[in-house]
Amino acid sequence: ITTRANFNLALSPNADVAVSTGYTSQDLRLPMSDDSGVNGVAGNTYGGPGFKYNTNSVGDTLYGWRQVTPRDVYQTVTGQGIKRLITSVNGNYRPMGWLSARGNFGLDYTNRLDSQLCRFGSCPDLGGDSRLGFKIDNRTNFFNYTADGSATATRQVNDAVQSKTTFGVQFNRGIFDRNGASGVRLAPGATTVTSGAVKGADESTNETRTLGAFVEEHLAFHDRLFVTGAVRSDRNSAFGANFQTVFYPKIAVSWVASDEPFFPKYSWMNQLRLRTAYGASGVQPGTIDAVQYYSATTTRNESADQPALVFSTLGNRNLKPERSTELEVGVDGTFWNSRLSSEITYYNKSSKDALISRGLPPSLGTGATSRFENLGEVSNSGWEALITAQLVQRDAFGWDVTLNGSTNDNKIVSLGGLPSFGGSTQQQREGYPLNGWWAKTLTGYSDANGDGKISLSEITVSDIANFIGYPLPKYEVSFSNGFEFWQRRLRLGGMIDYKGGQKMYNNTERIRCASRLNCSGLINPNASLFEQARTVMVRESLSRSTAGFIEDGDFIRFRELNLSFTAPERWASKYLHGRSLSATLAARNLGILWTKYTGVDPEAFGTTGDAPSEFQAFAPTSYYVARISLGF
Repeated sequence: ITTRANFNLALSPNADVAVSTGYTSQDLRLPMSDDSGVNGVAGNTYGGPGFKYNTNSVGDTLYGWRQVTPRDVYQTVTGQGIKRLITSVNGNYRPMGWLSARGNFGLDYTNRLDSQLCRFGSCPDLGGDSRLGFKIDNRTNFFNYTADGSATATRQVNDAVQSKTTFGVQFNRGIFDRNGASGVRLAPGATTVTSGAVKGADESTNETRTLGAFVEEHLAFHDRLFVTGAVRSDRNSAFGANFQTVFYPKIAVSWVASDEPFFPKYSWMNQLRLRTAYGASGVQPGTIDAVQYYSATTTRNESADQPALVFSTLGNRNLKPERSTELEVGVDGTFWNSRLSSEITYYNKSSKDALISRGLPPSLGTGATSRFENLGEVSNSGWEALITAQLVQRDAFGWDVTLNGSTNDNKIVSLGGLPSFGGSTQQQREGYPLNGWWAKTLTGYSDANGDGKISLSEITVSDIANFIGYPLPKYEVSFSNGFEFWQRRLRLGGMIDYKGGQKMYNNTERIRCASRLNCSGLINPNASLFEQARTVMVRESLSRSTAGFIEDGDFIRFRELNLSFTAPERWASKYLHGRSLSATLAARNLGILWTKYTGVDPEAFGTTGDAPSEFQAFAPTSYYVARISLGF
């Protein structure tokens, strides 16, 4: 259920107030899919033995599923209830023609209930007391308060120059408040936490506050050269005690070169704009990353056990936000009576004082194994382009296309003096991308004896971990088409997109080969030599390397298809006593058109590490939407 209300009041000719409120309520039953462990559909789908009449420990037939069937999986009811209220008050005051002021207050409140129930005797039989039932009830409140105010003074300096000066302050407060309860070993027929023979509870609260102020100056010269300069300061409750305030400057220049008297005039060019901008921004530390705190324990002295405290985290009094600076240079143009428009941008972004969890030596004698510090530098650079064209523009038929593309080159410039670190598949090394894929690689394989099967003696593996590829797309392109009919009242649109240059970890196939014993490279007699070689490497080589399962992730997806209709105004007024009427049908994530990836789906993201990977996951959900809008 979704409701909205807007109220506008003119207090006087130079003052007005607007109040807006929106409320959403939804109750969902969540599927036990993707990586839901032994209780999930995906784990039991991909983990089956490969034949139909397998049985569990008590002799029940599983029909090819790994440990439990969907009938058992969905005995566990997982639900989520969300109630969300978004409200805001906006006021504007114009005491003089050259001076205006505004103020805003907003609240975004969400109440979320996450629950899971498996009744006595209905849960999947996983041994032990798994059939005795359980109830989990987690209740979370999110509060986000915002308040800001600003004043703007506009002045016509002379015939050529116009000035606009703005000063403002902003305050944000976020609260996370959660209480969880659980009960296991339920009584027959029971559905509450209190009926559990063994109960548990937990509580968590986080709060952050940010106070900021800014001043901005905007100058317009002859209404074709625009210069903007600004500086912002922030104080945040998550900063270390020894760090107080951060400053972020900004400067931007935009020049409509085609409006200059000296610029050549072409009939096919409407406007040409050159622009550049430089600015800084930041990422705040986590709520308690800078805080030193303790946990209770017991210590033994000569006489008896005594209560004691140990460090849970060491904190960092000098912790400050991760700081990013970015330079952009671009050119925009419109051509052929504005039927063709383009935007081309080059960007170079540098993030310094990166928030990195640094490992601590055990010799410190604390329970804390790491703490966040400001270390290192990461750079991102690339190009962005947007081209829109109105190919046909008539009352009876219209056709427009949009091409949007971008590139990104990500690199760790410095680790702040730390040595390279990471795990068996992802590592952080200077000169390489953040969270890059690394592993000992398959350097060669051949069917030496000609029996069609690869054995350990027929593969070679590198001695050290090698860089395999980027974890995120380096290239992204989307292409949209829109067709309009009947004086633009009926519109059919669609979009396909491409993402490429990244590697995807096929962790589902890896676990099927390494321990489920049901992957193609292991049991399929027609499996390719490469499939066999990567399976032998992960199962039998000393390295147990997973490199063969880190694959090209390039793909083209049919992203969206939509049909919308806007009725003539007389239809709404005559038949429904309304002002406007429109209807939309839309479908999203319609399928993969092409991919190099051999797994389930290159966007079937699982939960492995700090980069997208597939682990017992399904393809993105396809959405089908029907909407009717009636305005009064």
